[in-house]
Formats: sequence, C-alpha cells, structure tokens
Amino acid sequence: MRHMLTKITRAYDFFLQAERENRVIQDSEIQAATGYTQGTAHIYIHKKWWWFLSPCPGGGYRVQGLCSCSFEEFLDLHRQKRAPLRQDSLYSSAERLTISFPPHLASWLRSYALQERRSVHEVVIELIEQAFQNRGPGLPPH
Repeated sequence: MRHMLTKITRAYDFFLQAERENRVIQDSEIQAATGYTQGTAHIYIHKKWWWFLSPCPGGGYRVQGLCSCSFEEFLDLHRQKRAPLRQDSLYSSAERLTISFPPHLASWLRSYALQERRSVHEVVIELIEQAFQNRGPGLPPH
C-alpha cells in the first residue's frame, strides 16, 4: 500500500505543478513522474483522471480543475471501494448536444461533479433544468 501511496502522491504533485504552469504534458511524462507503467497510466488517464486532463489538439493533455481538489479527494479516486459516480440513465444518448465551456467553467463543472460523485453531463442537465424552473428573465417556457 505504501508503494501505491507514493505513486499517487507523485501523480498529484506532478499534475498540480503542470496545472500551475499551464503546460501540455505527454503520456511519457506522466509515466516518468508517477512510476506507473504505460498500461496503468493509460487506464488511469481514461478511467480516473479524465475529469481534469483535457486532450490537446496536437497531442498530450492540459491539467484543468485539479487545484480545487484536495489530496484526500484525489486519493479517494484510486481506492477500490468508494461510492460510485452516478450514471445518466434517465437521458437518451440519441439526443446529443455538444456544448463548449470556457476553461474556468469547465474546470468548475468537473470539480463540482467529482465532489458530488456525478457526471458533468448530469450536473449540466440539472443546472439547465433549474434555470428553466426558475424562469429567469427572458427564458421561454419549455
């Protein structure tokens, strides 16, 4: 367990520094910094770190939103037994809409979704539904 904790700590520190520097990081840098194998790093990028690693057009990733995550929350992502993220089972995948958010909002959405153990999709839908229910100025009924 201690060896695993060391890798998780190194990963957290590496990602925080990359976010502060706002630099693009490559898979090979992640592997070197953390000590994870190529296979483990690839799996973690897609299953555990997806919410704060934004793919860059030329390759690599930019870290966005990890600064608002404590080490304990990051550590919890790596536990085998933890409360699962809720799924979006109520919504049809046939009705797709792509929305682009400014980086600061995307970062907030990712962090909030992680804290609530929900998907970003679910959080966005809830916020939109709340806006319609409150019928803010200029919002048409749906």
